[in-house]
Amino acid sequence: MHAEGWNAKSIAGYLVTSRQTVHTTLNKWAEGQFAGLHDHSHAPHQPARKTTLKAMSEVKKLAENPELGAYRVSAALEQLGIKLSRSTCGRLLAINRDLYHLKMPRQGGRPKAQMPFRTERRHQF
Repeated sequence: MHAEGWNAKSIAGYLVTSRQTVHTTLNKWAEGQFAGLHDHSHAPHQPARKTTLKAMSEVKKLAENPELGAYRVSAALEQLGIKLSRSTCGRLLAINRDLYHLKMPRQGGRPKAQMPFRTERRHQF
């Protein structure tokens, strides 16, 4: 369109986009023809991490006790001055369990209660 004499404002109006986008695309085209038009990710190459090595080592120390789950580890870290969410602590615990073959916390210790009005056959009222 630009080669046919259209200006950036007309191209932006026709394509329903901003003039800035048109100028950016035209500049990419001027630099490298088709090779310059490929989209590149703007995401960081090294994403930000919430956990530090100190936090990971503290979670590993706490993970040796199989009675501690993610919530209790998060609370214990909070007392040490390390702020990590429950779900982040759960992920770190799972990583430590896989790496060091640690035991899982025990699930519920209460026996299942009997139903007071249990039916003797299906669809019985």
